Amino acid sequence: ISFDVVSGQSYSIVVDSTAGVGAYGIDLEIESVPWSSPPIEIGPVEMSTIDGIAVAGETWLRVQATNSGFLTLEAMTAARGAGFRIDVYDDDLRSLGSTTGARVDARVTADATYLIRISGNVAELDLRAVNVVDLSSGRLVVHGTSASDDYAIDAGRTLDVRVGAVSYSFDLSQVRSIQMTGGAGSDSLTLTGDGQRDFFRLTLGSGNWDRSTFSARFVGFETIAAIGGGGNDSLILT
Repeated sequence: ISFDVVSGQSYSIVVDSTAGVGAYGIDLEIESVPWSSPPIEIGPVEMSTIDGIAVAGETWLRVQATNSGFLTLEAMTAARGAGFRIDVYDDDLRSLGSTTGARVDARVTADATYLIRISGNVAELDLRAVNVVDLSSGRLVVHGTSASDDYAIDAGRTLDVRVGAVSYSFDLSQVRSIQMTGGAGSDSLTLTGDGQRDFFRLTLGSGNWDRSTFSARFVGFETIAAIGGGGNDSLILT
């Protein structure tokens, strides 16, 4: 068993047996934790909003990653500049990232749990937690959720990816292939090219986007908009 204890308090452990009286040994492991109050259990996050976090000194949260990739934590507009710090740790309290600004991105693994420490003094903080984007070995993956997702990719000087209200910007040389999934809900996707040649092949709910810098495949979208953005572009509808 495992449970949290508070300094200065006394605790009793009772062993009950149905096999009769006997001698029993108990091994105890006491581990120090950095918080005075246990973390608030948030559970799995994908495209989540954690509302109304009260911070007086510090507040800890525990979340579970749904996907491997980036865990992005971003303070909502009203709380920006309120004088707080966000730190992200793995379950062994190894630091994965921090910020005194509005946003921090940390690399996480699917199904693992992570600790978030918010320090400062904020009466009510709303925090956006996004865990649907991954970039590994030149392959960019964007996962869908059970909600109605609004996604966009803009290929210009950089490759800009927007998932809901959160945006990511990657150097074009980092990305060779893209896989996007809409998931459940009524999902929309906007694709925007630039002066290079863009080749779009779209069918109901899915399609491909090929150009000299990358190839993209997307499935599970109810609405897809393709914008060439200049160049000798092609579009095939099937």
